[in-house]
Amino acid sequence: MSSISIRSLNAGYGTVQVLHDVSMHIDDSEIVTLLGTNGNGKSTLLGVMMGLVRPTEGQVVFEIDGRVHDAAAMSTEQIVEAGVCIVPEGRQLFPKMSVEQNLMLGAYRSSARSMVSRTLQECFELFPILKERRSQAAGSMSGGEQQMLAIGRAMMARPKILLIDEPSVGLAPIMVKRTIDKIQELKEHAKLTVLMAEQNLAQAIRIADRGYVIVSGKIEVNGENRAELENNALIQKLYLGTS
Repeated sequence: MSSISIRSLNAGYGTVQVLHDVSMHIDDSEIVTLLGTNGNGKSTLLGVMMGLVRPTEGQVVFEIDGRVHDAAAMSTEQIVEAGVCIVPEGRQLFPKMSVEQNLMLGAYRSSARSMVSRTLQECFELFPILKERRSQAAGSMSGGEQQMLAIGRAMMARPKILLIDEPSVGLAPIMVKRTIDKIQELKEHAKLTVLMAEQNLAQAIRIADRGYVIVSGKIEVNGENRAELENNALIQKLYLGTS
């Protein structure tokens, strides 16, 4: 069992406030999408959740296997050890290292180290292309293949909660669809709780149980299902250009 509760969160960088009174919840085994265009605070929110940005007010609370964790009181390493991992925007792989070496770096959690062989096999089953190219330098792969590798690296930690930042960025449309499909497949296979920050409305809501829209650091829409997101006037204005 795993869930996320964000309560009245304010955060930013120095004197610049980015997030304003953000409150959200992601329940056990949900895929929730956080929609928003560039510069509206999606990555900052994920940074707070991973301990990379410290909030000025509010809380981020993870409940994982019956234990409650306050992210503001934890280091990034402790958050990962608790069972929260992120697939960062831009993938952030080690380009000169092989596919397999990049994957092995993901097995950071102590509870994941004893299961490395099993998890690696599961990863290769989910992403056959990674098995085919296990000895290839990560930087020589296509953008879509690199995104699969970044997701696989997070999978190696055997997380309970997975945060994914802009998985569609820089990918061709066909690879966007394949990547989003793989996220859903991974969620079901590993019984994950997933928060996915994304700009691609059509692809995000295709697999999301529900979602939020963030505008200028504030949650402006809380869609309780896909239909509410598709039919929301603000979303239609932001993404479809309708008035």
